[in-house]
Amino acid sequence: MKAKYENWIYLLASNGILLYGIVMLGWPIFPLVYLWWWEGLLSTAVNIFISKRLGIKEARWGQLFPYFVYWVFVIVFLGILASNSDQIIDNLGVVMFKDKLFNLCLLLLILHLGFRIIKGNLPGAEVFLLQIRLHVGIVLGGLAMFVSKHFEVDNVVPVALTVLAVKVFLDIWSMLGSTTEAE
Repeated sequence: MKAKYENWIYLLASNGILLYGIVMLGWPIFPLVYLWWWEGLLSTAVNIFISKRLGIKEARWGQLFPYFVYWVFVIVFLGILASNSDQIIDNLGVVMFKDKLFNLCLLLLILHLGFRIIKGNLPGAEVFLLQIRLHVGIVLGGLAMFVSKHFEVDNVVPVALTVLAVKVFLDIWSMLGSTTEAE
């Protein structure tokens, strides 16, 4: 029932970096949801690849298609339509890997996933939880962006912190749920 220590280290490190980005750099919601998208995409791709190597016929590369639909939605809706002109430039910088702090979060995600593969702790059943988290992130991010624009909230930090708090809650829920299933 205990989550592996490396999961907790990843959780603290990645969300600590996101917290720094929000509080110190004034990050909007887009980098948070975009990181969720990357986590879901990479975990699903690794799960499909390993399942195919093990001969599991249910694993299909077509399972990645929804992530490309999500990508368009996240980029267009959260990255462009729900952002002001300054944020659009910053968001495109994140998409084009120009934001070093976001790149560090993405690198931590890749290292965490690689470490889990090496240890044999594969993302199997938790891929479904990642998809749920991505949906929650997109809906919550879109709602938060709409509310902040509708009520003309210039400071997006409280809104982004709320989304980060929900992300941390879902991270812990997912981690504890996948650890319980593995035992």
